Amino acid sequence: MISETLNEIYKRIESSGKSGLKRTQLIKEFGKDATKRLEELLSQGLIYAYKKNNRIIYLSKNYYKSDNNSIDTNGDNITDRLSNEIMKISKRLSYIENLELSIREQDKKISSLLEMLKKISSMESILDGIRGIDSSTISSLSTRLDSLESNHQSFTNDISSKIDGLAKEIDGKIDTKLVDIENKIGTLSNSIDQKADSNRLSSLEKRLDDSIDKVKSGEQEVSKMNDELSNVKKELASIAATHSSLVSKIDKLGMVDERLKEMEKSILMIREELDRVYQGNGSHSELPLEQFKIEFDRILADNTSSIGWIELADVRKKICTKYGISKHAFYSLLNQVIDNYNDMYELSSGGEEGVIIRGLVHGFIRRI
Repeated sequence: MISETLNEIYKRIESSGKSGLKRTQLIKEFGKDATKRLEELLSQGLIYAYKKNNRIIYLSKNYYKSDNNSIDTNGDNITDRLSNEIMKISKRLSYIENLELSIREQDKKISSLLEMLKKISSMESILDGIRGIDSSTISSLSTRLDSLESNHQSFTNDISSKIDGLAKEIDGKIDTKLVDIENKIGTLSNSIDQKADSNRLSSLEKRLDDSIDKVKSGEQEVSKMNDELSNVKKELASIAATHSSLVSKIDKLGMVDERLKEMEKSILMIREELDRVYQGNGSHSELPLEQFKIEFDRILADNTSSIGWIELADVRKKICTKYGISKHAFYSLLNQVIDNYNDMYELSSGGEEGVIIRGLVHGFIRRI
């Protein structure tokens, strides 16, 4: 049954007579929903469409049949009609597929009923073992089971008969529809052969080939982009893993740095305590800091290697021997010199003894 909107659109097209109505005009009058309604009218065969000057025109089926020869039919119009027929066929095939699914569901239900009947039959042996049941009751139950089996067989035969009849009916409809489709396609093919312009068809074929080539090219580009995207994802995953590892290592280094700072503070406290002890005993009170620096610079100038480095152990032995100061007093004075003139000296790690910086022994020194 035609809905109200369909009826209005159909009457509007029919009122236009042989001239028909343009697709754009109908959309203006009935809104965007008109496109769907027009497809429904086409699928029901109430109207027909054809192209004229690159515009789609809709005609009532009555005017189309009565004035079919006057319509400017070309390759595009016939293609549209062929598309409409294929759409109708697709809908009918979909209906048939749904019908087949319904039949399969019925088969499943029948199978379920058969399983239930088997369970009922198996209960007969259980009932035989129940005490307190007389033979007349068992006979009555057997009679009922026989009746159920008979009804089940009758039901199964009836369902099978209906399914067979339905299948034959569907096959007949499909065969009839296929013959009808083949006839229509043959008629359309003859019409195309008679009315289509060979240059137009050649142009359409070329455009179709170009479109296919573009689609294939696009698929290749998409495939390449997918491969590149996959590689980028792998690289990002690798970077993320490396970043996580680096963060973990940085955290560990931070803990080590904190520990070294604590150790450095402890060493400084020990040195200060030792300085206080030595100062109390007058260990290096006789060697002022300025004189120590002059002697230290002189030894560096006289004994440095070709690259300017000298081992602190050698310098310490010479100064301690000459001025009679302790090892601790030497390094205490050296720390003061380095702190006050840090832009004049450069330390390097290594050696058996030296200045402790961040937990490492720096046993080599040179003037800058």
